[in-house]
Amino acid sequence: MTVAGFFGFSIGIVTVLQIKATSPLSHNISGTAKAAVQSLMAFAIWKNEPTFLGICGIFTTLGGSLLYTFVKMRENKAGSQK
Repeated sequence: MTVAGFFGFSIGIVTVLQIKATSPLSHNISGTAKAAVQSLMAFAIWKNEPTFLGICGIFTTLGGSLLYTFVKMRENKAGSQK
């Protein structure tokens, strides 16, 4: 129980640091992308049965996260050139 508490507390600290460095929206998008990757891993590791709709949702999530990342990188690059 102490180990679980330590990791839970550590995750809380990392969350605060990530939001301070980026934004709440970026934190939320990274968490959603992480969940999508975990779902893909579940298919491979535990042989979960993938559905067509599930796969479409995972790739839509990852594609949207990637698009958000590119847009934010462009915004940051344009802001640093001013």
